Order: sequence, then structure tokens, then C-alpha cells
Amino acid sequence: MKKIIFTFSLFACACAYGHTEVRDTVYQYDTVTIYDTILIHDTLRIKRQPIQPVQPLAASFVLSTNKFLALNSLHTKVHPAAYDLTNHPATISEKSIILHEKQIKKEKDMKNISLVPVILAVQSFAGVSAQEPDTLKRFPVQYALVYPLTTHWTHSTDYRYNLAISPLYNKVGGINGIQVSGIGNTVRNVKGVQAAGIFNVGNNIKGVQGAGIANVAGNVTGAQGAGIANVAGNVKGVQAAGVINVADSVQGAQTAGIVNISNSVTGMSVAGVLNRTGTLHSGVQIGLVTITDSIENGVTIGLINIVKRGGYRAFSLSFADYMNVGAGFSMGHRKFFTTVYAGANFVEDKLWVAGIGIGTRKELSQRWDFQPEIVGYSYFPQDFRNIRNCNSTHLKASFIWKAGERFGVVLSPSIYHIQYENNNYKVSPISSIFSFSHSDWKNSFGFGLSVGLLLW
Repeated sequence: MKKIIFTFSLFACACAYGHTEVRDTVYQYDTVTIYDTILIHDTLRIKRQPIQPVQPLAASFVLSTNKFLALNSLHTKVHPAAYDLTNHPATISEKSIILHEKQIKKEKDMKNISLVPVILAVQSFAGVSAQEPDTLKRFPVQYALVYPLTTHWTHSTDYRYNLAISPLYNKVGGINGIQVSGIGNTVRNVKGVQAAGIFNVGNNIKGVQGAGIANVAGNVTGAQGAGIANVAGNVKGVQAAGVINVADSVQGAQTAGIVNISNSVTGMSVAGVLNRTGTLHSGVQIGLVTITDSIENGVTIGLINIVKRGGYRAFSLSFADYMNVGAGFSMGHRKFFTTVYAGANFVEDKLWVAGIGIGTRKELSQRWDFQPEIVGYSYFPQDFRNIRNCNSTHLKASFIWKAGERFGVVLSPSIYHIQYENNNYKVSPISSIFSFSHSDWKNSFGFGLSVGLLLW
């Protein structure tokens, strides 16, 4: 009853004196938790900021429509400057609190990839229910020419078998053992192995699910492998496909020849072209293009490396002996980012320079950051005629002096190795410290130096 009165009073107060902007709020009388929200009521505004969870307090409610909803600042850890209660008095004490609210971070969840409808749609089409309890009868062996021409006809969906075999298509209730079909299998739950020449559909898989073309499962604990595509809800183990993997969450390893898509990953996710993840909880995400909403503890590696929230992006303009003038763009995360470079040489031979590298950035002090990088450069004549092989690798130790919040000056000494054909371009006016030749190739080692500006 108290909860009903409290909720009604809250609604009346909001309607009569202003409005409150929150998303998916659940009111409870024994818990207060607010996350990253804006509360507006008349002239009062609590700014958008994360607020730490509040411990349960006494179940005491005093709320009237002429008093504004207030929080005990001693418990919420919100700076008093964030709101002003002088014009909105409220009855509050050490052991009571007026507004009890749990703000669910729905904004973040809505931005994540919604994969559940796809999985449920396929399961529904195949007649697999995730909610149905296991009331299956037991029988050791089942054979099906093609469902429903089976050992138990259409009632095979009421049985759990140790062995189920079909040269075409089979549909059973459950498997404790092995299910094999030439074309396809449909099952509620599997403990063991499910294999088909074309497709498998199941609800809960504990073991191995393998198909020549595609697998669809609600939850997989073990391994899911397909020649083309895998679709699953939660994967604890390995998900591998020749073309594409789709999963709600992965705890383990996910690998695909072209595309991986998942809401969350704990472990490793590798794709040949595109790797799309909602949240990387821990581990590594690798792809030619990696797109991640947020990273809790892990790294993303890709030629194009995009982290939407909390990511790192920087532009650089540099001047060096090995690239007389150049520009770079870094993307990823401060823990691990990818940088692409483009520039030109004009002091010695006139050359175009292209490079790509990886690096990390660490804070040394309030004014200084340290950024180690490994960068590979390739050199081309500006007329693109008589192109010769000329490539260098630099191990750079960059020191960044932060002149402002998003602007700095960079000093980057480096050690390099350059490999080129004899009678090749002259890349730097600084002579190498050591060189040797092998066949038509020459290898040189030396020191380089770069200075520049950085915006992030």
C-alpha cells in the first residue's frame, strides 16, 4: 500500500509542479540507485552525471504535492552544487529519504545490437520453445526416414533419445547422446552431439553442434561450428563459422571468415573482415574493421578500429628525417590503437610515404604522456614510375607534452630497420649506423627523429 501511495504522490507532484526526465524508472521503498540521468522539476536541475548506488535506508515516506522530491546528499555522494533545494523544501532526516528510485541504464542497452528477436523467430519457425519444461519420455534409439516418418511418428517430439538418425530431416524433443541427419535436425535440448549436412536448430546445446551450412541455437555450452553461419543466444565455449557468426553474448572464442556480430564478448573474437561487438568485457577483438560500443577491459585490433564510447582518436602533424612532412590519424583505445600515416619526402629523393602502426598511450604526469609505437613505412616515387621495394620499420618512443586538454607537442626518437633493393631511394639525410647486404637486398639500422603536433 505504501508503494502505491508513494508512486501516486510522485506522479501527482511531477504533474502539478514540473516534469522529470528519466528512463525506465522503477520505484522501490528500500533501495535508491540513480545512474547517469537528468532530473528536471521547475527551475531545479540535477545535471547529467553518474551517481553511486545508495545503501538501503529506513522505509519512511513523507511526500506531499507541494514539496519537491529530494535526495539525502550525505548518502548519494552528489555534490551539493548539482542541485538547489532552497525553493523546494522537503521533509528529510538522517534515517529517511523521500525519493527511492532505481534508474536502469536503458539508453545503453537500446544502443546494443538486438539479436534476441532473430533467434526467437527462427526457433519459433522450427517449433522450438525456450520456456517449455523438460517432461520428455526416454527412449534409447530413434530412426526417421524424414519427419514425421519416425519411430514414434509425430510423437518423437515428446521423447528424449540417446541416438537419433535420419538420412533426411529429423525432429525430436531431446538428445542425450548423438543426433545425426543428412539434411537437418530440430531439437529442444541436446546433451552430446548434433550434426547435420545442412542445418541444425536447437534451444539449449550442451556439447557440440555442427552443420555444413548453418546452426541456430538459443544457448550453447561447448562448441558450435558451421560452414557458413552460426546464430546463438549465449555462447560459453567456441563459435566458429566460415562466413558469419551472430551471438548475443560470447564467453570463450568466436571466429569467422568474414563477419562476427555480438552484443558482448568475454574472451576472443576474430573475423576476417568485420568484427562488431556491443561491449568487450575482457579479451581481444580482431578484424580488418572492428567496431565496439565500449571496452571494459580488453583491446581491439584492426586497420579501422572504432570504439564508440571511451575510445581514442587523434590527429598528428609531424616532421621527421624519414618522412619530411606527414599526417597521421589514430583510432581505437588508449590501451591499444591503430595509426595510419601519409606524407612526403623532399629533402633527398622526392617520395610519397605511406605507413601504418600500432601503439599505446600512458600518462606519466599531469603534463606528460608516453606513447610507444611500432610503425611500418613504404616509399614510392612521386611520379609512381620505376617503383622499387623500399620499406622501413620504426620502433618509436614518443613523449607528449600536453599544452592543453586536447592539444600537445610530440617528440619521437626512434630506432629503425630499412630494407631496400640496391641502388634504391635515399630516404633520410641521416646516415645509418649499421648496414649489410644479402643478394640484391640491403639492410640498414639507424636512429630517426620526429617532432610534431597532436590533437585528440
